[in-house]
Amino acid sequence: MKDKYDAIVVGGGLGGLLAGGMLAKKGMKTLIVEKNPFLGGRCRTIEWGGFRADIGPKVQTAYYGEIKDTWLYRACKMLGLDLGSKLNIVNWHIVSVNKKG
Repeated sequence: MKDKYDAIVVGGGLGGLLAGGMLAKKGMKTLIVEKNPFLGGRCRTIEWGGFRADIGPKVQTAYYGEIKDTWLYRACKMLGLDLGSKLNIVNWHIVSVNKKG
């Protein structure tokens, strides 16, 4: 590898993505290394047999007040991302499995 980086972040989960984003925002040339073929770590959706299920931690989006009180919203704000109406968070802790389509 001939490229030079100011920082290398190991892991492309939510913590690694946030750390890499903050380092890049500070002007550092940053590389995020992930072993899996997808980013997000345990926060993702899996599919099998035509069904979809969310897996992983839900604490990033859980809240009991306003959306701006969530960890995910604050992290995106720190990175300069404006989610606006794109963030759809509900005040329920329900696991749902549904048929695609």
